[in-house]
Amino acid sequence: MLQNNLKWEEHISTSISKSNFVLGCIKNCFRDWDTRTFKIVHTSYVRPLLEYGSVAWSPFRKQDIRRLEKVQRRATKLVPVLQNKRYEERLRILGITSLEERRTRGDLIQFFKIENSMNKINWFHPIKHTPNSSNTGPIGNTRRQNKYYRQL
Repeated sequence: MLQNNLKWEEHISTSISKSNFVLGCIKNCFRDWDTRTFKIVHTSYVRPLLEYGSVAWSPFRKQDIRRLEKVQRRATKLVPVLQNKRYEERLRILGITSLEERRTRGDLIQFFKIENSMNKINWFHPIKHTPNSSNTGPIGNTRRQNKYYRQL
């Protein structure tokens, strides 16, 4: 759902409300949680609702990222053994990553596929390799990588 101002607030709010609803239904179905059961149920039913279409609308505003992550924070507290632990520790014990890390990883995988011609994309304005690092602007800050890119 795209708004007139090109923001994704309505889409994010809808994703959050659907995820909270499903999380509530799941909470009522299961009385005793263990880490294995929670991981299977959460990654099957709740997380896909939070990540649906995130390739297109990947949140860039901190408040949107916090709102999405808040659902997963609340969900991980359902496991009685993990209730008194920090969020990062709960994620580590469950063997899942934060939603922000998953989006970043997905972006990097997609870039790798494009760079190595695994996915061919016909760019309207193709990305070209820049011969040297003397460029200014956003390309000037690439931290000494071997390849430099710019969009024509």
